[in-house]
Amino acid sequence: MTSLFTKDYIEMICSNFENEEHSFLVYGENFSSYEKKSMIRYDNVIYAPQIDFFFNRNGVDLFLKQYTQIIVHGVFYYEIIDFFFEHREYIPLLTLYFWGGDKKPHKYWNEQQIKKYRWLIQNAAQIVTIIQEDAKSIVDEYAPKGKMKVATYGEVLSEESVELKFKNKSRKYPVNILVGNSATETNHHIKVFQIIKKFALYDVLVHVPLAYGNKEYAQLVMEKGKKILGDKFVAYEELIEKECYEEFLRKMDIAIFDLERQQALGNIDFLLNSGCKVYLKEESILDRFYRNECKCVVYQTGDLEDLSFEEFIAFSETSARNNSVNIRSFFNTRKTAEEWKVIFEEESNEKNKT
Repeated sequence: MTSLFTKDYIEMICSNFENEEHSFLVYGENFSSYEKKSMIRYDNVIYAPQIDFFFNRNGVDLFLKQYTQIIVHGVFYYEIIDFFFEHREYIPLLTLYFWGGDKKPHKYWNEQQIKKYRWLIQNAAQIVTIIQEDAKSIVDEYAPKGKMKVATYGEVLSEESVELKFKNKSRKYPVNILVGNSATETNHHIKVFQIIKKFALYDVLVHVPLAYGNKEYAQLVMEKGKKILGDKFVAYEELIEKECYEEFLRKMDIAIFDLERQQALGNIDFLLNSGCKVYLKEESILDRFYRNECKCVVYQTGDLEDLSFEEFIAFSETSARNNSVNIRSFFNTRKTAEEWKVIFEEESNEKNKT
């Protein structure tokens, strides 16, 4: 599935493993733009506009039977669930990699679709999640029979980000505030706008990415954002190149993610590494993950109502530098390659058992 991190993942695998042992099927409505990127230089990358086109074409069985392991990244699409439910011979080869929002069935699926979704999770050979907290919730909800693993995509995080941010701090205002990462209701945009409305009296800009997600919800967020925050509100409806998006994130001083589930991990990692002050929903999966596992200093959205503007923006260079060091230690290519090596070797280990 296409995402901002597809290219990085493929390059990480191709740089650390034998290319002839791996193939990648990249699909999605914006798949054509990926052909212009460096993924195209790998002979083991296949592009498809829609996943149902791929699974319905002649020869899909011959294609899949070449492999000893099949990994589905993001369990969002019913076409994938239906295919593997109907072709159960592939279940012993199947690894499901959950991104976070796919831990629950789609709200528009019917009872039969939900039944197939649950069956697939319960019977897949392996379940992989980005963070341990997600693995626990999947075990509690679905009791999967397969092996449980944790692995990231191994973002390449620059060692210069914090240095650049504090070097350029001579121009203190406007304060750039990021709210959410997509046009999904889980970001609680309107609730956050109401809370930070008091800060619109100061020299700030509130930036809201809305390129991903529900278009109708995006329109609602834009209407409410303009009404509540006036000319301090800036929405982004169009997808931009990864390098441009990273430059955009690097300019953020404050980021607010009022998320209850695992979401926006790549954004948060990049922001923490670049010296941004990050607010997360108190006692959420993300809050516990970044505090306890990554050892980062993060702040809680529940405190926003009681903060003065000075308290809201205050963030020491020491905390910023410590966050950058700790997040790079937790997310790095070498560690990620080792995580995926364990996942890839699971199938051969099972074969060698007597």
